[in-house]
Amino acid sequence: MKAKVIVIKEFRDVYNFSLVHKEGEDVSNFDSKRIKRLVSLGYVKAETSPENATTKGKGRKGTTIKGKGNDKLPEGGEGTLGQEPNGKGEESVAEWLTILGKECVALARNQSLGGNYIDQTGNLRGSIGFVVSKNGEILSSSNFEPVAGKDSRQGTDGPIMGRQFAEQLATEQPLELTSLIVVAGMNYATYVEVVDNKIVLASARLYATDIVSNMKRRQR
Repeated sequence: MKAKVIVIKEFRDVYNFSLVHKEGEDVSNFDSKRIKRLVSLGYVKAETSPENATTKGKGRKGTTIKGKGNDKLPEGGEGTLGQEPNGKGEESVAEWLTILGKECVALARNQSLGGNYIDQTGNLRGSIGFVVSKNGEILSSSNFEPVAGKDSRQGTDGPIMGRQFAEQLATEQPLELTSLIVVAGMNYATYVEVVDNKIVLASARLYATDIVSNMKRRQR
């Protein structure tokens, strides 16, 4: 018998950011993979501990800047994933990826260098940030600071959606690898970059790819 799965912490739906799941809501209709992710993040709980609602086997899609892994855009927003280089200790890897993450976010949030679109609400730029994770645990992250739109009001949804999206992606990375995930968490991020031909994460992705490639060449 399938257990009842209840929301214990309010969250926005990653597939429809206008939808908010409230405390006490029954989300038993979610697929098992999604329930596992939400349980691991502390958003839902099962009234019993069924096999399909454990926290084991975490995973999600992202765009990798390494030579192996997938090369797909996640639903909703965009993600750039960098995995740990060889020959570095765990702490130094996390520190290195944190520095790289800060540089990528600074580039992607800069209107003249990395994000040449107009901030109508500020939400898209405000949803850009990074997390460094290992085994689903967040080791470091950016502040996901809000950005003011054209009317000078700060977009408050962007930082919330960006952080939630990054944390969900973190649970789906390969185990035992320290990963850098840079996201633009609004559900129209891909549209702005692909259809409107504006830069959202493209500059940050190219920058990170170049840094990792140069590092690999030095290690040879």
